[in-house]
Amino acid sequence: MKNRIFKYYGNRFFSCITAAVLLCSAVQLGIFAQDETRDIIEFYVSPDGSDSGKGTAEDPFETIAAARDAVRAAKEGFSGDITVYLREGRYYQESALEFTAEDSGSDDCTVTYKSYEGETAIIDGAVALDVSKFTKPADDDAVAARIKDATAKENVLVYDLSGLNINYDEQSAVYYDGNRALEARYPNDGYVLGFAECDSSAKTFYDVSNVVGTWTEPIGVKVIGMFEIDWSSSEGTISSYDPATNRVGLSTKSLVKSNGRYYYSGVIEELDAVGEYYIDAATEKLYFYAPADYMDIGIGISSCKEAVVKADVNNYTFDGIIIEGGCDDNIRITGNDNCIKNSKIRCCGDTNVYINGFRNTLYNNEISHSGGSGINLYGGDSRLLIPSNSVIDNNKIHDFGDIYRVYNGAVYAEGIGFRISNNEMYDAPHTAFTNVACEMLFENNYIHDVCYEAGDAGAIYEGGWTSNGNIFRNNLLKDIVNKSSEYYTPMGYYVDNSGGGKTFVSNVLINIDGDAILCSGRDLKLTDNIMVNTRGFYFDQRGYYPGAGVLSGWGYTTYFPSGLWLNMIPFESGSVRVEQTPAYATESWAMHYPWTMLMKTTNVVDLNDNYVSQAFGGAVIRNNVVCNISGGYNISDNPERLINIRDNVSGILTADIFADYENGDYTVKEDSKIYKLIPGFRAFDFSENGVQ
Repeated sequence: MKNRIFKYYGNRFFSCITAAVLLCSAVQLGIFAQDETRDIIEFYVSPDGSDSGKGTAEDPFETIAAARDAVRAAKEGFSGDITVYLREGRYYQESALEFTAEDSGSDDCTVTYKSYEGETAIIDGAVALDVSKFTKPADDDAVAARIKDATAKENVLVYDLSGLNINYDEQSAVYYDGNRALEARYPNDGYVLGFAECDSSAKTFYDVSNVVGTWTEPIGVKVIGMFEIDWSSSEGTISSYDPATNRVGLSTKSLVKSNGRYYYSGVIEELDAVGEYYIDAATEKLYFYAPADYMDIGIGISSCKEAVVKADVNNYTFDGIIIEGGCDDNIRITGNDNCIKNSKIRCCGDTNVYINGFRNTLYNNEISHSGGSGINLYGGDSRLLIPSNSVIDNNKIHDFGDIYRVYNGAVYAEGIGFRISNNEMYDAPHTAFTNVACEMLFENNYIHDVCYEAGDAGAIYEGGWTSNGNIFRNNLLKDIVNKSSEYYTPMGYYVDNSGGGKTFVSNVLINIDGDAILCSGRDLKLTDNIMVNTRGFYFDQRGYYPGAGVLSGWGYTTYFPSGLWLNMIPFESGSVRVEQTPAYATESWAMHYPWTMLMKTTNVVDLNDNYVSQAFGGAVIRNNVVCNISGGYNISDNPERLINIRDNVSGILTADIFADYENGDYTVKEDSKIYKLIPGFRAFDFSENGVQ
């Protein structure tokens, strides 16, 4: 490997002054060639450095922003790789660390920010607390005196937050040792099931738990849950309390129904479990039931709004970094050819990673404790049918939907042409994957222990026609069960609203409270799947021709026009004509989706000449295996009449299918009875599943 100084000249014109400055910087940095054709520039950042330094290993910058500005200058006219090494330590962001288009790399000049080898850099949007300043509450501390639990009262610590950059609002949260602390609540886990003696119009209910009357100041206490229906979040505050009748009044925009569920939050009296906290804004004090090792861990309060890192760039890589502590999102990247790898993105108020563009990659990260989704993935051009080719691969994504507990999964995808592969998604109250993207490959993913507070939901959820052309293969869905039987029964793979045009092949679904697969649309290919200990397979006819009796569809008007069809045809919005994707029967759509040309010649309902699919087209249910099942197939009359259903078997024991079912080895045995009963069966490949 040869060291050489890069010469800042070539096809571009530089002034003498600019060229001299850049050449001087190159000499100071000791730029060296990685090989005979590729050059490298290196900068260094350390919490012990100085922004007036040179940015070298011996004289590093103190802030990442200083390194960013140095990169901005150095990359002009440079062809090669620029790497910024972040030394061990914490880099606090009071406001977002922003990278703009002028910081962007290119195919000729890539930019990488990474932790130095063997060290860990933390980009933190939370105010770090000095653990030595935690104290026992004073004897006359009236707030601490309200704690009801005697053990907690002895162990809760107090911290004076005055003078720190903290906004005392609902977006502030306490994090400790990479975990989210819980605002003191009742009950500690789960919900109160049902608003007792509910008056929906007055929005009052009877406090069946008999706890509100034990609080000194109940007015303003937060009430959070699902007040109307299990797939819609609700929130409000206590507006009144009558101790004589034990009735609670709610201030909320939601309906309040007797079958709703809820919990109380932000109640100092209920601070009774390790990891719970309460912030008294009036006195600017934090009350925290800290773990025993609190002196040895990091504790912080989120303060950075919007996002900790905002990057509108191309050809950027973030490698081996911890990004945490955002009030909202942790990192937002818009652009092309960007990568986040080998990193931990954790502890934020909303989405951990937002990424939008072409050819972006998330690889080998741990993404956890997001208030909303783990990852929001966008990209491609759905109108022109240009794929994003972005990839989410080999990540562990867990504890998502911490705050917004409905339809916030490990991944939300919108756009066209993604690959989502070899990820593990787990530990969340609702769905793991919510999708409206099309032409996507979802394979070798392991999803488990999700939907534990859900009913009308699925571990994988797709609604409508926008998500057509997707392939799901070789995925393992396991333990999709409720914590309480009263939360109802979640599904495994759930295709809602008559959505069609999807392939679900060679997947294994184990221990699912509801249906392993629930769907209702046309052109679905559901083959070679193994279902164990689940309610089985359900195919409804909601989108079929309306009418009466067993052959009538139901709910079809709700979904008309929807999904793919809404995207294919222009529509009126008030007095404005909205042009969507190229209209039905255009050449590009005819070539990409040839089956759309057949719609009017199949048995469809033609309402106002909007060609909505009301038949089941080329749907196939074939070569599927069910065992230890509690329901089998439940297929409505029209699908049963029109769909290709054949070669499905049941009654096989798990011992005749898997190598070692009891110990979690779901390799399909070479001598399995499946191959005799279904020649040509395409087996699930357990060795390729999950994080590799």
